Amino acid sequence: MNHHKKMTKFPWWLRLYILPAWFMYGTAFALFFVCGLGIIDPDFGWHLASGRYYWAHGIPTHDIFTFSAQHFLWINHEWLSDMVLAAMYHLGGHVLVALLYAAIWTLAFWLVARRCRLSIIVLVGAIACLPFAGVRAITWTVLCAAVLYELFRASRRTHWLIPFLMLVWANLHGGFIIGLAYIAYRLIARPSWRLAVITAVSVFATTVTPYGAAIYVEIIRTLGDRSLYGRISEWQSLAFSIEVALLAAVWATCRYFYTRSVWRTAFAFPMFLIIGTVMSVRNVPILVIFAVADIAHMMVAVPLPWVRIRERLQAIRPLMIALALIVVSFGGYLLWRDFMLVRVAAESRYPREIAQSLQTGVCSHGNLYNDYNIGGYLIWRAPRQKVYIDGRMPSWQYGGVKIMDNYYRVVRDASFRQREFARFHIVCAAIPADTAFAKELRQSGWKPVIANSAEFTLLKASE
Repeated sequence: MNHHKKMTKFPWWLRLYILPAWFMYGTAFALFFVCGLGIIDPDFGWHLASGRYYWAHGIPTHDIFTFSAQHFLWINHEWLSDMVLAAMYHLGGHVLVALLYAAIWTLAFWLVARRCRLSIIVLVGAIACLPFAGVRAITWTVLCAAVLYELFRASRRTHWLIPFLMLVWANLHGGFIIGLAYIAYRLIARPSWRLAVITAVSVFATTVTPYGAAIYVEIIRTLGDRSLYGRISEWQSLAFSIEVALLAAVWATCRYFYTRSVWRTAFAFPMFLIIGTVMSVRNVPILVIFAVADIAHMMVAVPLPWVRIRERLQAIRPLMIALALIVVSFGGYLLWRDFMLVRVAAESRYPREIAQSLQTGVCSHGNLYNDYNIGGYLIWRAPRQKVYIDGRMPSWQYGGVKIMDNYYRVVRDASFRQREFARFHIVCAAIPADTAFAKELRQSGWKPVIANSAEFTLLKASE
């Protein structure tokens, strides 16, 4: 009753920002669910195939899916999340998996924003995360980041749970590095022997994996590869959306008024994440969850002068109405758009006919050169045919040469292509249909097995 009375004090256009929690979290869950159901990530296939292999055979030491790097020491920092994915897919298929991941995304937002009355911030955060949402391994990092934030906000006794969280996190996803960075940030901000011990134990806990301390090898290799910023869309700089910029601006404004200090705002942890997001768009989900968490905390921690705020907002009432309607309407549009996507089979965006043909053994007498973006899908749907490259490999080096460099060189350099194809006995190519590369292969005598499958073609060398 008291809550209802407080709500009635706000004019209708302000209540748009404090819609019922069930509505906001329900909408966020629906957005995440239809996104996961309607879109299959390019890496979904190899994650699922990996999880199935682990359940049946245990953790391999070398690559098991490609012929170009079969002796490469494969360190999969997502092995545990892959096993969870495979188990859930076995129990209920893609629908159950989409439900699970949507629930995880929604739970992460609920954990950090459940006490905040500004419920619209949840919808803004969900919209900002949608391009990175769905059934993706980063989902586990988002959840673990939310749990870590809440452990620090809870009583000091809960801090001793942090090393256990880091142990689990390190086996779920390589994003645990963000968790260690946040722990170190808290230690530097407020040094104490107690937190120093927790930090040291947390670092040690991250080495309790099937790979031991070698779990850091793949992470360091990836983070140190500058070529990713020009080759992989999720590593691009200055590629974030207007929703992310808006959320970052709201956070910075709230932080400044909360601390009354430019320096304390500039050196807050989300500010480092903003810099990271400018450098690489893949950091968006982490920024969003920490920004939403910090905004929610500040609004709960400080009794806000609502009467004065309402008076000042009254002066920009048209802008506030327009902003709220845009956010809510955009959320509704995304929900409608994703539901329309669900009407089209998610797998139709991938070359199903090519996968089926490969599975029947059309290229069994040799190896397959494939487009990078469908490598993971072929690992899943055509397991009998090993691939040349997939989403795990943009930073892999073998024999002193980066496999990704060879992948691009095959397309550009005909003489190198001839040597590479002879070296690996490549007799088939699954590549985009309408490209100069496909035209060159056809002109040199390669015959189409499948002319067009989701805009890809399967070509075979003449025998």
